[in-house]
Amino acid sequence: MNIDDSTELIQQAFNAFDLLLPEVELLHSVDHRNARIITKRGDFFLKLLVSNHTAADVNSRLHFVEFLRDGGLSVPSVIATKSGCRFASVRADGQQRQAVMSRWIDGDTLGPRARDRQVERSGELLARLHVRSQQYDPPDESKFRAWDDVYVT
Repeated sequence: MNIDDSTELIQQAFNAFDLLLPEVELLHSVDHRNARIITKRGDFFLKLLVSNHTAADVNSRLHFVEFLRDGGLSVPSVIATKSGCRFASVRADGQQRQAVMSRWIDGDTLGPRARDRQVERSGELLARLHVRSQQYDPPDESKFRAWDDVYVT
């Protein structure tokens, strides 16, 4: 399935997260399908992962994100599905995909107009992320894709 042909998968995700008749703003992404979901209950961020991400992969990522949040980094919490899961599994055209939902965080893409202070703050955040990440001891059952699997052909 082409990443741009994901309407059925996105609708299944809406149903899993109990969002009826939302407005969808598709966002650019290199590999996943991301969308801003606009509802009467507020705005949300939906990440529909590419098909090679398993439930174990997603659970491992979410565990790491919780670790970062517990260390004081401002990371949005995921929104549970109607059934209480931290993500939804959706299927279309024989492909299984994982969908993760969180609250939308307003902001602007800075691009080339970033000011010195914004670049400095980004560096500070990356340093905090790096320090916290070095303290992470993943559970034995964690599954993380190696970057070689993503970028080396």
